[in-house]
Amino acid sequence: MLTGMPVPRKRVRTRRKPARAAASRARAPKVARIASAFTRLRNQHRAMLVRLAHFEAALRPGPRTRAAPAPLAAYRALARWLAGSFAVHVAAEDGVLFPALSRELPELSLTLEPLRDDHAELGHMTASLQQRLASPPGPERDEQLAVLGRDIVDLLRLHIRNEERSVLDWSERVLPPATLRELRARLGRLLARS
Repeated sequence: MLTGMPVPRKRVRTRRKPARAAASRARAPKVARIASAFTRLRNQHRAMLVRLAHFEAALRPGPRTRAAPAPLAAYRALARWLAGSFAVHVAAEDGVLFPALSRELPELSLTLEPLRDDHAELGHMTASLQQRLASPPGPERDEQLAVLGRDIVDLLRLHIRNEERSVLDWSERVLPPATLRELRARLGRLLARS
């Protein structure tokens, strides 16, 4: 055997564990799991934004298909959703989330007031939309529906953005774990209805 010459080594392959398996073993801190009290609200907010985009798409001129119904059908669907699932979402926020946040974080009171005002305004807009849809057809009604629809979309998008940034993100980080657990349970029961 010659000395000084490198001896080729046999490569030994090791089996790598998938990152997912390793990640599943690494437990998230308890607070992070409890903080999921806000996950359902965030998921509903994302679904709301998708619904608004579909509503806007239905109002654009062009050929109508099953996916893009006539504008009047889009307004009716929006009114049903606002009076149904959206109303349940608002009731959960006004009846459970906001009071708990006011109790635990009094400094949020000034932030919550405009959000409550938005909820009230969206309720008035929903009633107005239902009234317009029940009124006799005509150019005036169509114009009122167009303005009202645009106002609802704009206010709801702004409201969701404000609520996510100024309430959910902040509260999730500072609320005690016991409060987060209570919120998760109470919100879960209410939001399961929507």
